[in-house]
Amino acid sequence: KSVSVRFGHTCAVTTEDGIKCWGSNLNGQLGDGTLTFCLTPVDVVGLASGVESVSSGHFHTCAVTTAGGVKCWGRNRYGGLGDGSQTDGITSVDVVGLAGGVELVSAGTEYTCAMTTTGGVKCWETIRVN
Repeated sequence: KSVSVRFGHTCAVTTEDGIKCWGSNLNGQLGDGTLTFCLTPVDVVGLASGVESVSSGHFHTCAVTTAGGVKCWGRNRYGGLGDGSQTDGITSVDVVGLAGGVELVSAGTEYTCAMTTTGGVKCWETIRVN
């Protein structure tokens, strides 16, 4: 149904509303529960259905579910997955405060923004602590 390409990995929403990803997986950005580079598409754990759209970031990936929530996986060194932790996610995690009401998501280098169904925008970005 759709595809998103970034840096070293690609993810696609299937006709079954699931997500498959392939390519670099150094930080878990494929979401398959491993850190293994994959030349062929692999299923994202827990997202075999119920997905509306996907956005590939530099080292992380996020998806909007059909329920309007946001899930992210991959690099989280500075909190870019939005789950309140700094632990990389090799499988998808829920973004805190975005369980519903999201229309679109856009993942960047180490940040992500979501547009709500009411037209608002919510962003979370990494905070580098020196």
